[in-house]
Amino acid sequence: MSQILTNIKSVVVGASSSYSEDSFIIEFLQETDIIVKKTYNKIISEDSEKNYHEILSYSMNNKQTYERAYFVRFGYELFKTNWQLIANALASVELRYSSLVVTDDIFDRNDVRMGDKSLPEKVGNNISVSIAGILKSLSSIALTKQLTELDLDANTINRINYLDEKSHLNVYEGQIMDINTEKFRIEELTENFYIDMIRKTTGEDVGYCLELGGLLAGCSFEEAELIRSFGISLGTMMQLRDDIIDYINSKETINKLPFRDFEQKKKRLPLILAYKFATVNERFLIDELLKKDRLSNEERKLISDLILNKDAVVYSNNVMLKLKESLFENFNKLNTSENSKEIISEIVNNIVVI
Repeated sequence: MSQILTNIKSVVVGASSSYSEDSFIIEFLQETDIIVKKTYNKIISEDSEKNYHEILSYSMNNKQTYERAYFVRFGYELFKTNWQLIANALASVELRYSSLVVTDDIFDRNDVRMGDKSLPEKVGNNISVSIAGILKSLSSIALTKQLTELDLDANTINRINYLDEKSHLNVYEGQIMDINTEKFRIEELTENFYIDMIRKTTGEDVGYCLELGGLLAGCSFEEAELIRSFGISLGTMMQLRDDIIDYINSKETINKLPFRDFEQKKKRLPLILAYKFATVNERFLIDELLKKDRLSNEERKLISDLILNKDAVVYSNNVMLKLKESLFENFNKLNTSENSKEIISEIVNNIVVI
């Protein structure tokens, strides 16, 4: 997700008039990062035991950019300009995400995160489970602080608290679906199962962040529904693209270890489609390679060639187009500025299959 956002430098930032025409989205990302890091460190310092400050801060260094906070800010700036007032909310979604990252690293047995040891590798699984719980609690504390700082009615506060927990629940349900794919043969999985799974994870996550921003700015519930709907489509598109680039054999290009999904037996849409359009011999090859814990460079190339099968790519593009149509259908119903429409268009246009 961060790759898509940080590659966008050609569009003027700002749903509001508080930005000059010379401002670019990269500045939007950088200034948000600064506020987020400062705020979550303050929360860690004030609301957790001193003994755990170092390890909690370490667990937050799991990515280069804070894209979930960007989406909260963007949702807010669809309606108001003074985004610095929601610093605790920006930190809240990043603390929550870090909780999920720690859990995910335990599930996937990841030993590296951002070039350093993952938290489970550094302190062990048992302590990592507790740290994940602490991070989620700090996220809730940050959100509570934010809600007490703004003049929001009781219905809006209740809706935000409900959405915070409901979207978190959906993400974990999606993770269980993902884990269960390891037990199924590829031919037992469908494209609809996959789309439902990533809607529950990244889709729900982005949808919640955008809606949270809108609600904090005082938007109506009807507007909040539209924001959440286009956010779910956007997050789903981003996850589909992320799953496809996993099969590009270049850590530098994709900013993560390639082929991790395949080697962890995760059967996501790229592999489902490769199998669907493969010959009998190619299906046999995929089945045999899935038995391996590590692939050679030659084997990686064979899998990449199957993933980039013309029919599979066309199918993936069609899925993207449907999501894109749904996204703009909901977004265009909002009374937003031309700048905000440019930003969304630029983000969406950077989500390409290959």
